[in-house]
Parts: sequence; structure tokens; C-alpha cells
Amino acid sequence: MEMSNCIFICEFVSGGGFNKEQIPVSLFCEGFSMLRAICTDLKKIGFKIITLLDERISFLHELLPIDNFIICSKNSEYVKLFKESISKSDYCYIIAPEFSNILLELTKLVIKAGKKLLNVNPKAIELATSKFSTYKYFLANELSTPKTYIVPNHDNLPKKAFLIKKLKDLNSPIIVKPEDGVGAEYIFYFETKEDINQFYEDKVNFIEKDRSYILQEYIAGENLSLSLIGIENNKKSNIHPFILSFNAQNIRLTKNHNSSEYLGGYTPVDEDIDLSKIIRRDLKSMDLTNFVGYFGIDLISTNSYPMYIEINPRLTTSYLGIRNILKLNPAELILKSVTGEMHVDDLENNIQKNKTSVFKRLDLKYKGSSSQLEINERIISPLLERFPEFITPPITFESNSNYSCFIATNEKTLRESNNKILSIKRELEEMDFIIL
Repeated sequence: MEMSNCIFICEFVSGGGFNKEQIPVSLFCEGFSMLRAICTDLKKIGFKIITLLDERISFLHELLPIDNFIICSKNSEYVKLFKESISKSDYCYIIAPEFSNILLELTKLVIKAGKKLLNVNPKAIELATSKFSTYKYFLANELSTPKTYIVPNHDNLPKKAFLIKKLKDLNSPIIVKPEDGVGAEYIFYFETKEDINQFYEDKVNFIEKDRSYILQEYIAGENLSLSLIGIENNKKSNIHPFILSFNAQNIRLTKNHNSSEYLGGYTPVDEDIDLSKIIRRDLKSMDLTNFVGYFGIDLISTNSYPMYIEINPRLTTSYLGIRNILKLNPAELILKSVTGEMHVDDLENNIQKNKTSVFKRLDLKYKGSSSQLEINERIISPLLERFPEFITPPITFESNSNYSCFIATNEKTLRESNNKILSIKRELEEMDFIIL
């Protein structure tokens, strides 16, 4: 598809959204990886691309197939630069977290400016941003979902007595997480009353205060996600969201009262026929009219039955693996779904290649003596040439030699993908990095 249209691609974390504070490295690695991936895929279909880059990571612009970028410095007004970037574009694509209504407010600015938005619309974002609203939405559609409660606050913290009571009432472990959270951010897992008491004695300072939290019953099973393309006018034309892939999620739930972590995943998973039938039936029963373009649904498979957890109204980390296993350019599918050019018949054929992709963040510690500049020139550049699996190269925002990076494989089998990751780890160790 040839076009001369200009698109502004905004990735909030790498684009200056944290310009006045420390950049959270875990969010950065995923965010920059998604920015690089979607820029590459949209460039292939003829877009001219502009983006915002935080001054501290602007040197990474060489990895991006972009035509122009605006630097966001510590003294910049982020929203002002965002509006300036919108004004220079015909289309906009936003990758941003839902918390604090960041994704919602940025989306509204695009619509107000009269630009073509390739994301899902504000109504969908409002629903999916609130985990409790999503829970009620699943119930209204008669879908299975863990019992969920809003946790009352006490002294600007989740009320401990409420957690203890629900743990007893549910007679199962519980999950506590932000009502507008993203990924595995600030997710806490408790099995016993003693766990809760110990948390409030030792770890309560790790929880973000003045924020609304929900409590969910813990469901044991396989953590999965769906990557979907919602199609314009799907209710009128009776076209339902199309499943691009079933993905495995690697979520580390810690029992030592630390916040849990999202570590990546792989795609595709071996499709459970019974589970797939139920999910496809459920998708037909839901009104997902506002979810046009790419979005995700997180679920837990338990005994071949889905328990729906949440909806992600944006590009998800799984995209980094999906683009390696599809015969089609997923960015072109996003564009066509929003512009109404999607032909569902084209999607009924097998759109997946015989490929597997493992995508994950690696946390590292550098034990060598090279300076940051020397590491970039002598270590990271050759590393990227040898291993195209690096989407975000090893990077640090601190002075303690801690680094993080993000990789996505492109191999025929899961075993080969895991072997590739082992090769990458060995190479990093030879370059004086310790894998944490």
C-alpha cells in the first residue's frame, strides 16, 4: 500500500512521558521495543513517520526507521510537544499506559485535533482502563471471571482488614493490584493472613499510595492472552474481532511480598480446541464495537475453560512476537481495520507461518571496566549486528551497572527459540554481563 501520509507514533515512556523523573526501565524496554516494531511495520506500507523521544534515549533514534523526531527534554512541556507532533501528521498511533488516564487523555487530544486515530476509541479505553468496570462487563456478558472487589482505603493504603476478611471468605489465595494498572505492575499475591500482616510490616512502602486497588480471587491455570483485530462497523456487518494469535504469558507471582513481574511470553501456543471454541463463541456474544484496531484480552485457562481477566485497549508486548509469526504485516491489518478496507475473507485463510517467537526482557549487571560510551560502541553495536533478536539493546538509566534489554526470537520451533535465547545469554556473559 503506497501512500504519502504522515503518521505520528507516540510511545509514552520513551517519548518523554517521564521527562521530569526517572524512566522506569521495565516499562521502557517494552515500550521502546513496541515503538521500534510498529515504526518498522508502518514504514513498510509507505508512511512517513515522526515521533517523540526522551532526550536521555535520543541516541537510539538510529534504530528507528523514522523521518523525523522531536526531543523531549527535562524542561519540555510534554503535552505541548505532543500537540505539536499531532499538528504535523495525518494519522496518529498511541502506545501509552492506561494508568492515570494517560492513554485516554492523549487519545482525546488526537480526536479533538481531527486526526485519524489508529487506536481503539475513547469509549473502549474508558472501559478497559477500569479493571472493575471490565469485571462488571464480563459478568454482564455472562463470561467467567474471578470474583473482584474494590478495596477500601485506610490511611491512603488498601485496608488491611478488608484483605484479611476476603481471604477468609474466598477460601483461596488473593491478588491485589491497581484498579487502573498495566502489565504486572504492583500486583501482590497473598496466601495467608500471616502473608498480609507481614506485608504491612515490611513491604507496605513498596505499594503506591493514594491509588485505587482491586482484590481478585486467585485462579490457578495457564496465563494466556489473545491478540485481536477489531473491525470497523463490526456490529452492523456482523463481523467479530479476529484472533491473530493465542499467546503464553510469563508472569512471576512472588510469595515474598514483592511486586510481581511480567517477564514476556511466547507465541503461538498450541491451540486447545475446546478452549478455542469457547473463546470464539464468547467473542461473538460480546459487544466489542468500540474496539477497532489492535487490542488484547488476558485470560487464564483452567481445565480448558477461560477465565477472563482484563482487556488491553492498545498495542501489547505480544505484538513483538506476533509480527514474527504472521504471513501478513500486522500494521497493515491495523490500518485496514480502522479505514474499513478489511476483508474478513482474507483472514479466514491460515495467516500464521510455521514459526515461533519467544519475547522477553533480560535484566543484566555489567561487571566489566568499560565506560558507558565504550559499552555502546564496542559491545552493544556488534551485539545488535550479530543478534537481530535485540529490539531494545542493553540500556541503563542508573549508575550502578544495572542494564535491561528486550529480545524477540524468530525460529521454527519453541525449542529453537529457547536455544537462541541461551546463545544470546552466553554471548552477553562473554561480554562481562551477568544475567540476573
